[in-house]
Amino acid sequence: MRKVLRVKYIVEICTEEKANSSEKGSVLENFVGRFLETQNQAVSEQVRVTGMEVDLLCRDQDTSEITLVECKAYRHSLSADSISKLLGNVMLRSASAGWLISTHDLTKDGKGIKHEWESKPAEEKRRLRIYEPKELVQRLIAAKLVVDPKQISSTVQAPGKAEQAYLLITSHGEFWALPASDSATGVTDTCELFHAGDGSRADSSTDWIQNTNTSLSDLNWVKSSTVPTTSRSLKDEMQSIVSVPMADTWSDLRPSRPVDFVGREAVIDRVFAFLGNVNNGKTDTRLFALKAPSGWGKSSTVLKIADTARKPKYRKRHFIFAVDSRAAASKRFPELALASAIRQAVDKGFISTTEELRFGGAANFFDTESMASLLAKLEAEGKTICLVFDQFEELLYKPDLSDIFDEMRKLCASVESAQGPIAVGFSWRTDGTITTEHKAYHLWHELEDRRLEIDLPPFNDKEVSKAIGRFGAELGQQIHPQLRRVLIDNCQGYPWLLKKLCVHVFDLVNEGLEQNEVIGQGLNIEELFRKDLEKLSPAELACIRQIARESPAEYFKIDQLHGAIVLNALIQKRLVIRSGTRLTVYWDIFKDYVISEQIPFIPKTYIPQSNYSRYVPAVNFLREHDSVSYDELGEAMDLTHASVDNLVRDLVNLGHASTNRKEGVVSPLYRTDAKAYRIAFEFWTTHEVVRRIRAEADGGLIPKDRLDEIFREITARSQFSEKTHSIYFGRTLRWLLSVGLIVEYPDDYGFQKDARPTQLDVLEVRYDRKRRTGIFIGEAPVDASLAALNAVPDKGSTRRDLEGLSSRNAISTLFSLGLLREMKGTIFLNGNWTDPETAIREAALQTRTINSAIELLSDNPGIKGREMGKALSDRFSLGWSEGSQARNGASIRKWARWASSTS
Repeated sequence: MRKVLRVKYIVEICTEEKANSSEKGSVLENFVGRFLETQNQAVSEQVRVTGMEVDLLCRDQDTSEITLVECKAYRHSLSADSISKLLGNVMLRSASAGWLISTHDLTKDGKGIKHEWESKPAEEKRRLRIYEPKELVQRLIAAKLVVDPKQISSTVQAPGKAEQAYLLITSHGEFWALPASDSATGVTDTCELFHAGDGSRADSSTDWIQNTNTSLSDLNWVKSSTVPTTSRSLKDEMQSIVSVPMADTWSDLRPSRPVDFVGREAVIDRVFAFLGNVNNGKTDTRLFALKAPSGWGKSSTVLKIADTARKPKYRKRHFIFAVDSRAAASKRFPELALASAIRQAVDKGFISTTEELRFGGAANFFDTESMASLLAKLEAEGKTICLVFDQFEELLYKPDLSDIFDEMRKLCASVESAQGPIAVGFSWRTDGTITTEHKAYHLWHELEDRRLEIDLPPFNDKEVSKAIGRFGAELGQQIHPQLRRVLIDNCQGYPWLLKKLCVHVFDLVNEGLEQNEVIGQGLNIEELFRKDLEKLSPAELACIRQIARESPAEYFKIDQLHGAIVLNALIQKRLVIRSGTRLTVYWDIFKDYVISEQIPFIPKTYIPQSNYSRYVPAVNFLREHDSVSYDELGEAMDLTHASVDNLVRDLVNLGHASTNRKEGVVSPLYRTDAKAYRIAFEFWTTHEVVRRIRAEADGGLIPKDRLDEIFREITARSQFSEKTHSIYFGRTLRWLLSVGLIVEYPDDYGFQKDARPTQLDVLEVRYDRKRRTGIFIGEAPVDASLAALNAVPDKGSTRRDLEGLSSRNAISTLFSLGLLREMKGTIFLNGNWTDPETAIREAALQTRTINSAIELLSDNPGIKGREMGKALSDRFSLGWSEGSQARNGASIRKWARWASSTS
């Protein structure tokens, strides 16, 4: 005797896709009205009819009691909030009772409230009545408005029959739709249609129902009692469920093999902690997302997570199935992917079952006996199955697959409603754009509060170093310290950039170059991408551009247009990846470059290893030579070999020089002082710290402590110690002050948003220690300084000649004020003015010491020199001795009185 299966009732209000809200509401209202008649209710007032919701005030024809009826024609679980809102509306409308009619089951919380309410005393219980699909259909059957679908299913021979019965409510009547599962896959594949009133089979005159918005529209509709066979479309759709592609070798630019994967330990631990919570019931959340910009290693991380689940620590508890979303061929992709994940778990022996697997549709996936049994078995054995959709956002760009996001919403709701040991994960690209009109926009934000979000950070220096170590193992050579440093400096912590640079070096070394030769060639990512395209034939270039534009592109279409030879050549070169029947370019970043010939913005975070005072003489020295050896540069700058390496690294990264490490030669990339300054200026104006200052400076000012925080945020991946942070932050500040991008005030830094590289060749100015630290102490009196300024001829003077006309301290004072500059041993006036005294006063008033001294004098006109020196030393953390406090305080006090006397 064949086992009698339970039937899951599902109710759908079906209208044409183009139907407006009023038309949908009309179908729902008519249905609700017919149902209320069976309950001895008459509609007395129409409160609301808006599409998939109807609110009516009804009167009992025997007792005249008023009942508020709310009907929700949803295709996802109804939350517990709907019950609470109904009770509130009952009081607001002064109704005797409230009825909630739902065409979909309640959530787990909602069912809990319903169960609690039904245990209340009869008089209290009658104030709220909840009709889920099961109760709703039973009432309709009892009223003989529809026949019992079990009577119909007993005459149908399709396998997997009658576990679900859909009551389709249309403007032309009601129908029973009985879906059936494919015997080979257990996936719902066919559907038979019957008139709900008498159970008769529907004929071709009802074909129009397939074009309504029923969730069954994509099934194979059977019009006879013949046992259906597996449809061709299902076979094609199942072929679209493919695993995430993986690199064959280390140098393959596809997602890394787990053996090559480095870092991300915290992210992986977080995923398995989440799955553990799902496993032991410590969380209601069943969704998670790995989020990061393109190229940050999401796919590689997904593969590593799946591989980790196969290790002894986890293999008895977690099964992870990762699919490539780019291969999706129909909107049923989410449902088919979950079915494949569960089948894989059974086939691999993770979970055993004696029952034939049968799956419901996306919205009712677990509403079959075999799924209920499987969930119970997973819970009993403490096991979890996790499905991960990799590259899911790629489907945004295929208009024909836009409906897939509705199906994903249904599937996620089904997984959450079941609250079983099933989890769904996504890898999601955060640097893409979704318009608010796109279905994905609403899906992603609707699920935001119901998923665990895990941000994938860039590599920190430790992870970069590990990856380079793996590169060295593949190369069979220890990576030269300078090459290692160059890779770290250039990759900025981006996994995709590091991999591309390492593979480039790998190829060059395998072609016969030494590591020292590679260092001097430069590692420009845009140039590397350009070379990738230059290697292609015109036919291959045309083919990859079309694939990039249409990604994920149809394999058979591209094959027909461009030919198998061209397409296979691109696949063999690893520039194009095939996933099922879809084609994509190997990286989103490269895909964007193929289309626009632009690479993504890469923030510049390099921090020079050399202090400004050491760097400037090197720039001036190089200007006078076509090239110099490392030894010559070291001798001229009085540096050790290691210090020369750091200096050359700075010269190359800032753009002032190129180097041939094999020959030990450095060559300047400028010939004039103005060009040298422009290079330094442009480096810093495009630096991430300046970009952030520009974005946050309020009225051109940014607090000192905030600038320190910005620097910490930018350098977080390097995990500096506090001492190292202090050194690098101070060095960066001195550079920014020196090139004129910021000025220092007592509590803030002022951003010079209009700063331009002009004739003020800052790199030529002689900076002494006091000027670099921004501390003006007025070494010479005002009169001596004024005399020295008047002594400088328009054509300039040597330092020796000028010191013969005035004192050394006076000249130093004018340099500290920025009124003199030195070029090639000659001192010039730094600016044009008609009144030297006014020039000195205005320059003095721009210094923080004079401004602070004026403030101190205002508060205490009789302040002594020693007191002022101590106050300034404490304020600016200068550490002056008592003698310096007295001496500098007295000088600054005189300058402050003079500067403020007529200002």
